[in-house]
Amino acid sequence: LAATRLPALLQARDRGPLEAARTAALLPLPPAPQYVVVFGTFATRQAADEAARLVRRKGYIADVLRAGETFHVVSRTYASADRARFWTAIFEQIGLNTDTTADIVDLES
Repeated sequence: LAATRLPALLQARDRGPLEAARTAALLPLPPAPQYVVVFGTFATRQAADEAARLVRRKGYIADVLRAGETFHVVSRTYASADRARFWTAIFEQIGLNTDTTADIVDLES
């Protein structure tokens, strides 16, 4: 155990072993949810790539995610659903159609 982590581990030991290890930076924190704006869902990769290029031409980040038999064109990730909804409104104002906002984990499964 690194000497710099020992004091934090000792201070947190009454919180339980997992919380003590997290506090001492021995265990990673669970991943934070990441939300995206979905610009569209497509049956072919070619159609999804074309839609992603349209978003990129407007100056925004767009990626294509495969989910089963379909392809989603999505924005960069945002830390909260509220932030993703805020950007949905911005995209709509500049003429980019959006389907929804979603947790990226839900899209990938």
